[in-house]
Amino acid sequence: YGYRIVAACFAIQMAGGGSLATFGIFFADLQNEFGWSRAAISGASSVATLLMGAASVLFGRLNDRIGPRIIMVVSGLALGGGYLLMSRPDALWLLYVAYGVLVGSLYALVAMGFALILGVMKYVNIAQGTCVMLGGYACFWLFHYFKIDPYLSLPAVMLVMFLVGVVLYRVLFSRLLHLPHGLRLNNSMLVS
Repeated sequence: YGYRIVAACFAIQMAGGGSLATFGIFFADLQNEFGWSRAAISGASSVATLLMGAASVLFGRLNDRIGPRIIMVVSGLALGGGYLLMSRPDALWLLYVAYGVLVGSLYALVAMGFALILGVMKYVNIAQGTCVMLGGYACFWLFHYFKIDPYLSLPAVMLVMFLVGVVLYRVLFSRLLHLPHGLRLNNSMLVS
């Protein structure tokens, strides 16, 4: 049962983290299409980052009170709505609302993923962020060198990175379970 929760969190974060990390790729297209400055466009990313901090605290408290299921569903719907609105950003304010507010709510899902993994594994797995980053790089390099659309390569990369996570857990992290909490966290940081 625990592996299914970890796999679901990993898939959500891999898809969300990969799509959030691609925002910079669209700068040139947004500049050419709408004539917006790089500073104006990057403001949406700044709003999303600020909301990450606020939403993480809020979602953490909600997670303690009502559990993660409702929060994950609402955040997933907000994410879908944000990407739907981002397909037609004809005004700068719409980009800020779509990316900054709606897509920014996905950042809070990253915190939720850490909370769920903490609940299943009994310690915070900091190396999870490294796996998400490596998955994002894999999608980028597959696009750069082989012209494979990142959304098409995402399922294969997610599967490979999930298997890497399982190997990391079985080889490294399962040996840390008997250690005190502080040592588990420190060793998790060393792995990442």
